[in-house]
This record gives sequence, C-alpha cells and structure tokens, in this order.
Amino acid sequence: MNKSKWGKYVIQTASRWEDIEDVVRATGIERIDHDHQRLLEYILAMEESPRADTGRRSTSRLIENQKLTFERFLNTLKRHYETEEAFMSRYALPGREEQLSHHESFLAGSEAIIEDFNSGVLSFYQEMKGEVLPHLIEHINGIDSKTFALDNFLPALMRARSWADISEIIKSTGVPFVDEEHQILTQLIIDLNTYLSETDFEADTQGKKEKTLEMTEGIQDFTKNHFAHEIDFLKRYAIPTDTQDSPHAFFTGEMDRILGRMRRGDFSSMKEVVEFLLSWWVKHINGRDYLDFHFSRLAAPIFKQAETSDDFTWLIRKTGVDQIDSEHAQMINMLMEMPAQKRQDEKSFDPRKALGDLLEFVNLHFAHEEKIMRDMDIRELEIHREAHRRISANIGDGMTHAVLGKALVSPSLCKRLMNWWVSHTNGMDYETFILNRS
Repeated sequence: MNKSKWGKYVIQTASRWEDIEDVVRATGIERIDHDHQRLLEYILAMEESPRADTGRRSTSRLIENQKLTFERFLNTLKRHYETEEAFMSRYALPGREEQLSHHESFLAGSEAIIEDFNSGVLSFYQEMKGEVLPHLIEHINGIDSKTFALDNFLPALMRARSWADISEIIKSTGVPFVDEEHQILTQLIIDLNTYLSETDFEADTQGKKEKTLEMTEGIQDFTKNHFAHEIDFLKRYAIPTDTQDSPHAFFTGEMDRILGRMRRGDFSSMKEVVEFLLSWWVKHINGRDYLDFHFSRLAAPIFKQAETSDDFTWLIRKTGVDQIDSEHAQMINMLMEMPAQKRQDEKSFDPRKALGDLLEFVNLHFAHEEKIMRDMDIRELEIHREAHRRISANIGDGMTHAVLGKALVSPSLCKRLMNWWVSHTNGMDYETFILNRS
C-alpha cells in the first residue's frame, strides 16, 4: 500500500487523535497546531448514527451529543480562523487570499450542516467523517503548511529587536531551563542582527569587526553550554540523546566555520550569516526541541525517578491563575503519596478511600476551574467540562475495581493517572489559559 492510500485508510478508520497525528503536518506555530488538533478531535469524538433497534432515549441522547460536539467544533473553527487571519496580517504571510476564500467556503459549509440538523436531518456522522475530516486534513497539510511555514516568518525574525517581537512564533517546550536558554540565545542573535543592521550589515571599521566577532563568539559559547545542558538533562532521566546529537554537531560546526572566516578578516555576507542563525535556531526549537522536550516524552521517566512531588511538579505548565496552578500541584502530590502510604502500612491501606479522596479533590478542582472560566468568559468552557468528565470517569472506574477487589494502587496505576493529568494540564489548560488568552 502506497503512502497516499495508507494515509486515506488511517483517516477513514481513525477514532482518536493518536490514530491520525502522524498524517497531520505541524505548521510549527503552537497556537495554530493546537487548534488543528482540537478541531480534528471534535470530529473524531462524534458517534455513529444509532441503529433502528436503538431505544428512543439512547437515540435522543446520541443526537444531542452529536449536535453539542458539532457546535463546539464550529465555535472553535471560528476562533481558529480569527487566529490564522491575525497571524497572516501581522506577519504579511503569503496565500492570504486563498486562505480567506477557503475559510469562507468551509465555514459556510459547516454552518449549513448544523442548519440541516436543525431542520430535521438528525445525523451528520457520515458527512463529518467521510468528507469534513479528510478535507480539513488536506487543508492543514496543504495550504496551511505553505502559509505558516517558518521560512515565511524570516522577515519578521529579521525585523525583531527583542524577544517579545517574535515570542509567539517560537514554541515553548515546557522545560523551564530549556525555554529560558532558548530565549537568551534568541536575544543574543537578535542583538547581533540589530548591531549589524545599523550599517547595512557592513563591518566597515576595525572596531566594528572586533565587536561583531566578540558578539558572534558569545553566541557560540552560549550555544555550546546550552547544548551541554540539554544533553545532561536527558541523560539524567535515561532518555536517548541521538536525535539531539546530530543537529547540535551541525550547528556548532557551522558556527566554527563562520568564526574561522571572521578571524581571517572575512566579514562579508553577514546578513546571510544572521539569517542562517535565526532561521536554523527557530526551526530547531519548534521542531526537534519541541518533540524531544515535550511533556509526553518526559513525564514517565521523570515520574519514575521522582522521590518527592517537587521533583515532578516543575514539569506542570503554569496557567497564570494561582488557584489552578496550586491545585494542579496538589494533585501530583496526592498521586505520589498513594504508593508511599501503601508501602508504609499495606494492611490498613484502603484503595477505595485513596481513590475516593483523589476523585473528591479532582471534582472540587474542576468545579473551581470551571467557575474561573465562567468568570473570565472563556469560550472553551464546554470543551473542558467534557474533558473533566472523562478524567473523573477514569478515576471512578478505578474505584469500581477497588470495590470489586480488583484494584491495586500500584506505581503503574499512578503513572497512568499522572499521564491523564499532565496531558490535560499541559495540553488543554495551557492552551486555554496561555495560548488562547494571548
């Protein structure tokens, strides 16, 4: 089966995001990629039409769920188009007219589906899965990949005079020291660019040549230290470093070559040097680093080695809302305490009570979070409610097994609960409270 046919088969048989994430291209812009994932998840969440022998109550509930899911899809689609169009205007990206035309027609088609539903066409499952899903993926992999390619942001990178000018273009990995050093090194390159642009990238005096060499050497020194810090971090948690070794060697090699030429007195093509530094660096952050330092890759090995909650909670991304961030950390603390409590006194340890206390805390946190979202008039409230229900149901399933005597509060159970929690906090909560609010 060729690649194209395999991709179509994957899309046709998909039931969750993980089934299709390998056939959906990332643009490299975090807010836009998050929106793409959310839109596709809504389509995949729709249930198939009920059979003729399905009870009336079940049929009614399914139809209402389909409508609710599609309305969420439509609201997210409108906000997503606003985001894309703002990016295209702000950074003068190519393909604007084609994008606007597609946005208009796709939105009109989507609104027609809900109008048909309200007129009595009770199910649109086949249309969503058979037409809308592949069409949306084709648009993401085609037009969006061209419009939001990082090469198109190079003029904006070259105009930047501070990190704040381009921070929304550059992805956050969620690892504090990595993100902090990314920002510092980006600013060092921006400073070099600013200095050289004052004389149209001509190092035309001895003093300017010496200053340019000094600044470039500073970039090289910081880069080598940063790369060493990244490798040390990965090795600390026994995470393979091979995907980092090759790009690190390439970049430091190029820097050595550039500096060698400058030390021989050749300061020509400095604009091309700065363009290379900025372009390669941002692509590396948004590509390789974002994958290698993503919480989904780090969470399990860090949790395995963690001895206290402080050893792990730093990985939980902040929302900027103190109460939410505090409760996120408390949840991790509770997860880490459960196996320890069992080890201390296995005979008296009650898994039903442990999971019950956990569920009570989680539901209280979700109530707090949803109230804060209502007070802040955040549009993604319904999306969060559904995700909250799923997490609570998963913990409730664990309690049911405990009642039946089948549950063990084991490291593997805590790890599974931790994965659900970190995926929600670092994914949906971060997206809602940080990316969308920005």
